[in-house]
Amino acid sequence: KIKKIVPGESVEFERNDDYYAGKPKLKTLVLKVVNPKVILQSLKKGDVDVAEFPTDQYPAAKGSKNFQFVGKVDLAYSYIGFKLGHWDAKKGVNVMDNPKFSDKRLRQAMAYALDEKSVGDKIYNGLRFPATGLIPPSFASWYSKDTDPVGYDPAKAKKLLDEAGYKDKDGDGLREDPNGKKFTINFLSMSGGDTAEPLAKFYIQCWKNVGLDVQLVDGRLAEFNSFYKMVQNDDPKVDIFAGAWGTGTDVDPYGLYGRDVPFNYSHFVSEKNDQLLADGHSVKAFDHDYRQNVYKEWQKYMNDEMPVIPTLFRSVITAVNNRVTGYTVDPAAQHVWMNVGVSSNTPDVE
Repeated sequence: KIKKIVPGESVEFERNDDYYAGKPKLKTLVLKVVNPKVILQSLKKGDVDVAEFPTDQYPAAKGSKNFQFVGKVDLAYSYIGFKLGHWDAKKGVNVMDNPKFSDKRLRQAMAYALDEKSVGDKIYNGLRFPATGLIPPSFASWYSKDTDPVGYDPAKAKKLLDEAGYKDKDGDGLREDPNGKKFTINFLSMSGGDTAEPLAKFYIQCWKNVGLDVQLVDGRLAEFNSFYKMVQNDDPKVDIFAGAWGTGTDVDPYGLYGRDVPFNYSHFVSEKNDQLLADGHSVKAFDHDYRQNVYKEWQKYMNDEMPVIPTLFRSVITAVNNRVTGYTVDPAAQHVWMNVGVSSNTPDVE
């Protein structure tokens, strides 16, 4: 039960002795707002017992004595989206009418150009890893490695670009379009955190390494509100954008990639995609094996059509003080905070 609220700072909860599942172990629990930049110091001083931990601070926390990390693969993935069309608000449908990325070989080539293992290891300190599709492995029943994932292969990227007619015709190291005209791709990427700028620069360099001229929209990273305004309004300055989705607990991807859903920001549509998405939540999908096969086929199809490039899956880590007992990040666990306790009245400090 809520006992006290300090706006912008904390919420204090007190135990509900009449809770239907049993009396919780802790008498009180305080939820605090802590700046991510000082969370490591707060943990070491014992000001915080449990905290989701920022990826960029992980190296500095290694070797800490008074808390431990627990982790899980998140229900989320990062991606690069292509603007393949627009959202028709009057009709409530996505329309795929942008010829710039109509050749899927260009989209595939841009995927093969990206060294996601290096991104995960060097920029995210090993806490992110290459995505193999649009269903993360946290969905153990629906995820499959056997979906023809695109990996890092710059030679294949160059071959696909050559086949599609994107060739360097003036010898400047950058490819022109199939008509021999200058070809520039405008990339929208969001500011925020220590990883935003190096990540955007790394991707741009990967694409340059295969001969593609990719430039940041307006020459800089976009602030959060500006980013989503441009993506949602189909700003003509944006050709591709770096995004991420939290999937929720239901694997069904219809709400992100359906023909008549506004969150389908790439605006990819096809009859086969319509059918696979419909099959995935049909009456037949009550049969586990049937639904599993549908989503395996859908992942393969999307890895071939590549309306978005799946880039990274992510591990989420939580720092837990040594005195805390019963805490778990298992998504199947119930009544988590009811079972959490402490072995000492004072936290371990360092």
